[in-house]
Amino acid sequence: MRFQTLPAALGIASAALMAGVASGGPPPIRHVTLATTSNGILFYRGNRLPGPYVIDVTYRLTPDTLWLAAYVNRLPLTESTESAPPSRATPDTSLFARRGAFVSHLGRLVYRERRMGIKWQSDSSRVQDEVRAASELVDSVVSRPDGTLSFYWRGSNRPLDLLPPQNLGPRPPAGSDVHQHALTIALGLERGRLIFVGHGWSELWASGNSIREYLDDVEAIKRGVPWGKTHIQDPWTAEDLIRPLDLSTVRRGDY
Repeated sequence: MRFQTLPAALGIASAALMAGVASGGPPPIRHVTLATTSNGILFYRGNRLPGPYVIDVTYRLTPDTLWLAAYVNRLPLTESTESAPPSRATPDTSLFARRGAFVSHLGRLVYRERRMGIKWQSDSSRVQDEVRAASELVDSVVSRPDGTLSFYWRGSNRPLDLLPPQNLGPRPPAGSDVHQHALTIALGLERGRLIFVGHGWSELWASGNSIREYLDDVEAIKRGVPWGKTHIQDPWTAEDLIRPLDLSTVRRGDY
């Protein structure tokens, strides 16, 4: 994996900053490649993207540096404001409906805390509290040495993993939530994870031996099997798989 850290990304552009300041013109929008990897599998809005995966961020170079947007293979990694499960991904039992509602709620919280760089184990994180409070649905929670938080549904031996955010330092630059998001995706792919990036707030992760089963479930959902009967316990991901986005309509990064 070719990897570019935040300090390095800032350092490579310092000369350009001085040139922009000297010219008196507005800082141009630039980009830096954070990572290139052939590991992992990524679904984007229901489409399986071929590797290698190139993770980029765009920024405007000012004395504080403003990170603007994140991309994978020039496709934008943008958040959505959708708040209701899609109609075509309605689960078939009340148990799966409750699981789906919990995943949707937790996904928003995880997304927000990850972009803020909050560690799941810190006092300022609400993620563990929310998971433990859902005792009717969640059997147990495991905090891994690498910072990953895994929880198990009652009656299931397969964990859902929450990859930890990365440390951007005590004073991250403006827009560093964009950098955080891109970095988390890059590290997940490098570790061989299966990642679903969707039109909702969700990022569903799988790893190890469970990846093959998740890929089988992708095909099952496309055939019309209710997502509640699969391991993909997320209505937004199911909706993306049922109706994949036409990638020809996506405005790609023009950097």
